[in-house]
Amino acid sequence: MRWSEEEYEEYLKRPCQKIIDEKKRTCTNRQLEFQLQKQVASWLKYQYPNLLWTASAGGMRTSVGTGKKMKLMGYRRGCPDIMIFQANDKYYGLHIELKIKGGTQTPEQEQWQVQVEKNNYKYALVYSYEDAQEIINNYLLV
Repeated sequence: MRWSEEEYEEYLKRPCQKIIDEKKRTCTNRQLEFQLQKQVASWLKYQYPNLLWTASAGGMRTSVGTGKKMKLMGYRRGCPDIMIFQANDKYYGLHIELKIKGGTQTPEQEQWQVQVEKNNYKYALVYSYEDAQEIINNYLLV
């Protein structure tokens, strides 16, 4: 089934609890993490309009062809969900991996964390919207 633009926009507005996996009749972790990232990205955009940051599209489902193109263009597994490119007194930048409660990092995400921290970037594993706000605010105010 292909959605119209209006249907897709409505889908994005629905709260996590109402997103239903057709077969399991429950929310999937991927869908819940999508909602969390969407929430944090929206807050960042309006709270810090001049901040240089980006979000990874790693959790998105793509066609095989698009996945191959992304890999050829340099996309790497394990890349954090949100990357803030502003140094503070302690770090060169902030990388955030968003997970829902009970979620765990993949081996690639753990490797990414080790490399990021080795290179003097702050890495945060975040499990809620409120925690993301607190970590970002604290990082930017140092």
